[in-house]
Amino acid sequence: MTATRRQLLGIPMDGLAGAGVKAAIAVGAVVALDACAPPPAPSTPPLHTYNYRQLDGYRRDLMICDAYGRNLTNLVPGVYGRAAWDPKGAWLAVARGVGEDSTGTYALWVVTRAGGQLHQITRPAVSVADLDPTFAPDGHTIAFSRDTFGFGSGQGLWIVQSNGQGLHFVPGGAGGITPSFSPDSKEVVYAASDGIRRIPIAGGASQLIVQGNGPWQCTQPTWSPDGKRVAFIRHNNGQAADLCYIGASGGSGTVLLRSATGIETPTWLSDSTSLAYVRFSGVGSEGRSNVAYYQQSLGGGPRLVFRPFGGTPTDMSTWSPKTT
Repeated sequence: MTATRRQLLGIPMDGLAGAGVKAAIAVGAVVALDACAPPPAPSTPPLHTYNYRQLDGYRRDLMICDAYGRNLTNLVPGVYGRAAWDPKGAWLAVARGVGEDSTGTYALWVVTRAGGQLHQITRPAVSVADLDPTFAPDGHTIAFSRDTFGFGSGQGLWIVQSNGQGLHFVPGGAGGITPSFSPDSKEVVYAASDGIRRIPIAGGASQLIVQGNGPWQCTQPTWSPDGKRVAFIRHNNGQAADLCYIGASGGSGTVLLRSATGIETPTWLSDSTSLAYVRFSGVGSEGRSNVAYYQQSLGGGPRLVFRPFGGTPTDMSTWSPKTT
């Protein structure tokens, strides 16, 4: 697979550790976090997930906790990239390795938020990676990116139902990664080498709504619940990055936050005027430090939510629906 594909997600080139890696946290274990003063409670407390790197290897486990980092549980071992919540917050979709790590084969799985009923919904060929799942608001349709670099086809957007049926390529979606659905479930925005694009899931011509100044400068778009805006990350020199948003049809963008360090996985809250995101220091997921989760309104400054494990290496955070 291409180096750019994995580097964009902050994932090591070496893949995940094999089954022999000793888990630092047992599945189902509740882990105490560093104490920190919680922010005011939201009206509908969300749940939060992120990937935790086991300290004795590359394996990453999907962790779930409350909005303040408390009541942490290891949900699913050996995950890859970001997880996706269904609109009701009952299920998650996640990519996991299939077979030997060296093959670079990753399939999509769904699991309940309690960690039950884990089952595989895609079965890619060897060296094909199904990544970046995202649920549509209809609760059944999942868009994802399929990386078939091992077969010379590159990456692109695909659709599958949560029961594993209806798998198909999105015509016109070649080269796309990290999709995010529109509120009506009919379109997605996604990252492409030239910027952020928008396309119907039925396929067709894509629309460039954000122009990057170089390959893969703009990544991780996310469509607001009211359909009006798209947030995304714009990478600058070194580790610096900007958290930006733009109208869903394009136009003049706005920089919400300029950061000298990394930013990833922006998520709109239910009010469509606030975002949650991750900030971290270091290059690549293995070099991370000072990891922290923030929330910020479009007219305000950043507010620290919590630091997982005191800021040690974690990545690919996502929030459950109905956050405020």
